[in-house]
Amino acid sequence: MVNKIEVIDGVEYVEVKFEDQLSLQKIREEVGKRYEQYRKTMAYLAADISIECLCLPKEVQNILIRNGLLRVYDLLNCDLAKIKGLGVKRTRLLATSLDKFIAMS
Repeated sequence: MVNKIEVIDGVEYVEVKFEDQLSLQKIREEVGKRYEQYRKTMAYLAADISIECLCLPKEVQNILIRNGLLRVYDLLNCDLAKIKGLGVKRTRLLATSLDKFIAMS
């Protein structure tokens, strides 16, 4: 037969473990959110570099500069199809260079 004290101790133990698990879950969620913010911040800081680091042909660089796109982060939120002077081939080249840059950062 199980002792009443043992049952009460067992229930308290389960409650404490459950509360600990909830606390750990909240901590994991908070750390995950902060890590995501940190990752985004670092990505933008890494992208605060001149477009010359993309090693694009001079004519593509000149088109970007004429459109006011001087830094890599300017290109990240830009619709490449709307940049005047870039054709399909140059847009693909630019997108490929951006993909390589993002993969490295």
